[in-house]
Parts: sequence; structure tokens; C-alpha cells
Amino acid sequence: MRELPEEALNVKVDSDFIKQAFLNIVLNGVQAMPAGGTLNIVARRDEDSVLIEIHDQGGGIPPDIQDKIFELYFTTKKEGSGIGLAQTYQIMQWHYGSVDFESQAGQGTTFRLRIPLAETLEGALKEVSARE
Repeated sequence: MRELPEEALNVKVDSDFIKQAFLNIVLNGVQAMPAGGTLNIVARRDEDSVLIEIHDQGGGIPPDIQDKIFELYFTTKKEGSGIGLAQTYQIMQWHYGSVDFESQAGQGTTFRLRIPLAETLEGALKEVSARE
């Protein structure tokens, strides 16, 4: 299921990188639900940024590994490389954004990706260059 706003939310991104970041999270969500379930994607304006929430109905991320999931080569999957979430984290940093998550055992995980709106980013970059 996806829920998108009617208004355009303009961001300045490298579309290939952002697609990869989203794909990494979506694939993890699907793989977290081997018996099936719903993957929800919601995008909305949140102050000066776009907030995208991707929620799966999987088993959740165990608390003892939650602080490691963005580390390069960390994986709990037999066939996993441990690159996907580390890559997503880096891509979001390149775009002046962020990624975080909430997870509860047996109830799934929600990843939140935040990307600055284009007009906000332009204003911030102009301010930085004016100060230099």
C-alpha cells in the first residue's frame, strides 16, 4: 500500500541513488515477511523536508543488533552482503537527509527517510556560500 500527498514535494536528488536507497529498504521489508504481509509506503511533508515511511509486518529487528544495522558488511541473512542499509545511510547523508527506524518484535519495522525540500536546501546552501 502506498499513500502519497496530492501536492508535489520537490527535492534535489540523484534519482539513481535515491532509487537504490528505497530499493534496499523495500527488499529488506519484503524479505522480513516470508509468510506474506503488507508493505506500506507513506510520503508527506514534514516541516522543511519530505518524510517517507516504509513499514513492514515482519518479525522486527532484535534489540541486540539494532545499533549495528547501518554498519558496512553487517548482516543476519545467510545470502546477505551487509551492504544495503549501509549504502542507504550513506546515500541519505549525501542528500543532506537522514534515515532511522523503529522496530518492535512481532510487529514489524518502520524506516523513516527524511530529505530536505528543494527550496529549503537551496536557501541553506546560499546562506553557507554567503558566509564564506
